[in-house]
Amino acid sequence: MPIAEIETPFLDACVRQRLVEDENLEDAKTEEALTHCQVDAEDEVEAAFNEFAGGNRLVGIQAVELDAGEWVGHIKRIDAITRYLSGALNDLPGSPGDFSPAQVEARIRALALPGSPLSKNEALMWFEEEVFDQLPNYKVAGRPTWLFEADDGDARSLLVSKECSTLPCRLGLPEPLFWGDPPFYPRGLEFVGFAFSGDDFDGGRRPTALDGDYDSVRKIWIIGGRTQPLPHGPEDMRKLNGLGEVVSEPPLLSNAVNNVYVFLN
Repeated sequence: MPIAEIETPFLDACVRQRLVEDENLEDAKTEEALTHCQVDAEDEVEAAFNEFAGGNRLVGIQAVELDAGEWVGHIKRIDAITRYLSGALNDLPGSPGDFSPAQVEARIRALALPGSPLSKNEALMWFEEEVFDQLPNYKVAGRPTWLFEADDGDARSLLVSKECSTLPCRLGLPEPLFWGDPPFYPRGLEFVGFAFSGDDFDGGRRPTALDGDYDSVRKIWIIGGRTQPLPHGPEDMRKLNGLGEVVSEPPLLSNAVNNVYVFLN
């Protein structure tokens, strides 16, 4: 059946447009997605989309390969990093269960910031012994992992610059907790940035609507391989425009342990 003839009365118009008009998505996959979203009620369409998208990550046509000298970045809230990592350590068989988020956070800060209470060498040793020896395959994020590209090919240059505070806005973060009516942009949130080199990058793809969830696709994601700054973010940040974005299999935290950055938005 031609895509135009697949009726999806309850699917948000923006979501449908971002499925139908994206040349990075094969027509057959678009047809499958629309067919899956042919539900009987409006309150069923979000779950239907998310179910289909969850089984169809990383299906974009456009592959992304990096040279050895290129670096991509990933950022997330520091409280999310510390909460999940401390939980993973405490869940290990035989673990004493006393890895607190504050303990993990102190070591992350030592990796990133000079002059912190713990030295970087101590923190690296702690990660090696307590994390990588026990959890050698610990990933920095879920699947797919959303990565950003700097215009100069080196994400580290952004993560160490004064512009690092603009990254959450330019990458469409924080989401979706702070979207609302009326929208506002919270300041003073703390983020951790990671940089991954082309040597450690197994390859990724330009994202499609199926790499996100229904809410984010409806509100912020756009076609074209670049991020969209939060529309309600500060004007000076929005003027810097978005950045190239890549989705990939989750990279190992150990591949970024020497390139960790902590900053406020």
